[in-house]
Amino acid sequence: MNSRYDELKYEFKSPSFRQKMKEQLGNVCVNCHCEKEGGLINYHHIVPLALGGTNNMSNIVPLCKECHYHAHSSRDINKLYHSKNIGGRPRIVPPDNYKEVLNDYMCGKISQKRCKILLRIRGKNKLTDMIYYKDYLDELGVHTCRNHLDHISERDNMPPNRVISYIVYQDGRKETFLANGEILSSKVEIKKKRK
Repeated sequence: MNSRYDELKYEFKSPSFRQKMKEQLGNVCVNCHCEKEGGLINYHHIVPLALGGTNNMSNIVPLCKECHYHAHSSRDINKLYHSKNIGGRPRIVPPDNYKEVLNDYMCGKISQKRCKILLRIRGKNKLTDMIYYKDYLDELGVHTCRNHLDHISERDNMPPNRVISYIVYQDGRKETFLANGEILSSKVEIKKKRK
């Protein structure tokens, strides 16, 4: 093996990295959804290090001992997963109040950083990567949503006409939310998204 592989393997086995995986990825198996305490959860590389995989958290998933064994065994893993009506990485389930949190974000009441905390989005994952966020925008007929609170340093000292966020709907309506709580409505031409 090459030295890069050895470095990644050493990093993966280090106690500090194992603690980081436990904190960021949790202790629930992504395949059978069982929860394991202590050292009973294994962390599995989706793309193996030997095949060019990395130690990025997006390339590692928690698996229980049985599912980890099956992932590495010669048995047909698809048969096992389909027999349990599961397979692959499950969809992230949002908290019960996710629509309320997303509404506050879209209207500029909370920043994206705060929104991610309330929705328990961890690590480098983005709000726009969450399928439920995209589904909710579609449900509301939203074409574009922008929130500027993360880029505004001092909210208390900003001019009252400062734009906090805006929403553009699929029918061309635009709602602009200002620092003073005022909402401006207008009509805009929607640009088609490139494919």
